Amino acid sequence: MPRNYLLSRTLDPLLGVFTGFLAYYLHETNPRTAPPPGHTLKDLVGWQVAENKQRAEEASAANAAADSAELEAVRRELDDAEPCSTRRFYVYYYSNHAWLLGHVLVL
Repeated sequence: MPRNYLLSRTLDPLLGVFTGFLAYYLHETNPRTAPPPGHTLKDLVGWQVAENKQRAEEASAANAAADSAELEAVRRELDDAEPCSTRRFYVYYYSNHAWLLGHVLVL
């Protein structure tokens, strides 16, 4: 079945978008149909953006508080731990490598 167009295949969607914008503008500016102050689309979008920013700030503050609490717990755990001797580490590290090197040279 062939499609019917009012003007053409590309102009019909443009006419629809133009008509929609014109209808919105007339609805917002006509004194009989105009929304009350504070209820225009511009005001409502600004309010929604402000709400989203506030929620994002609250979420980031909560995440920062949780992260700092976790970091403090790790710091306390490390402070309470017995200090490690670096000499013991080097003796362990080099003795294991010397053993490995001795076994490699024997083979």
